[in-house]
Amino acid sequence: MKNKFLKLALILLSIGCLDQGSTKQDVVKEYYNAFDAGNYNKMKVLINDTITITSGDYVTPYSHESFHEFFKWDSIFKTSYEVVGLEEKDNHIVATVASESLRYEFLKNNPLTCQFNIFFNSGKISKIHSGECVGADWSIWERQRDSLVMWITKNHPELDGFIYDMTQDGAQDYLEAIELYEKETDQTVKNMWSAFVESNPKFAEEDMPESWFFHDNEQDANRLAELTRNGNKKASSSLYLWYEEAGADLPKIGTKHIITDFSGQAKAIIEIKKVDTIPFNQISEAYAALDMGTKEQPLKKWRKAHWDFFSKAIQERGQKPTEAMVVVCERFETIWPIRTNP
Repeated sequence: MKNKFLKLALILLSIGCLDQGSTKQDVVKEYYNAFDAGNYNKMKVLINDTITITSGDYVTPYSHESFHEFFKWDSIFKTSYEVVGLEEKDNHIVATVASESLRYEFLKNNPLTCQFNIFFNSGKISKIHSGECVGADWSIWERQRDSLVMWITKNHPELDGFIYDMTQDGAQDYLEAIELYEKETDQTVKNMWSAFVESNPKFAEEDMPESWFFHDNEQDANRLAELTRNGNKKASSSLYLWYEEAGADLPKIGTKHIITDFSGQAKAIIEIKKVDTIPFNQISEAYAALDMGTKEQPLKKWRKAHWDFFSKAIQERGQKPTEAMVVVCERFETIWPIRTNP
């Protein structure tokens, strides 16, 4: 999550030529305008020789040269910027910036609107501290990103590592990865949704649901997809922390999702029937059986699997997991394919 905010802090900056008499708000506007226009020469006169980007616990200094590399990386995604709010506080500016890009579109957070605290030295930008991205859904962001990275690792290893390559070539690899992923996985998803709508015309006006797979590895993703397809798995659990961090609403009853295997092949369509928030140590045997898709020691298996999974996610945020951590419990029904009783 922190790395994500770091990239966003870099992306959502922009200004132009520095005038004597320009106010700090003028500088911020010009900077974003220059970034939006792809004019690095205009932008670089508005920043110090070094600019420090702070995101969570990450503090990174950039020279003009290294920031120019990021600038070129960002341009590949055809990113646009619009300043939608400016406020002067003490010795800095709080800028609210709306941004759209091909990358955000794939990550299903397009447009993305974030706040940044921007500090100055001798009239030039010297430090940016990332703030809240109102309405961002980081759970979807991470799910899309991780699905793409894992799929590329398996199917196109020649592009492996694109997610960390913040150069122009890295951005081009990123777009190629997205194109390959969508071309080679989306057809089965589209076919499944078309078959479902053909049998259920009342849903013809609905947009095709998001598609994704459970877990973070091939074996578990394929196993859980099959349990969902055959109707044994009827629940899914996630951390409330993820929604809290993103300021996002909890899943809504009636929402549909297309579940795929690890390779992106569509396996089932589910519909959410009930959503609860329950402390980890209060999960029941009955709910665990729905989530794990088994009646053999379901609570023991649920606690082990989810403690490991949640702990890793929480520790990545510099926090410690506890027995009281709140879990979002979604109960769902597999509505496609239609299962017939033997």
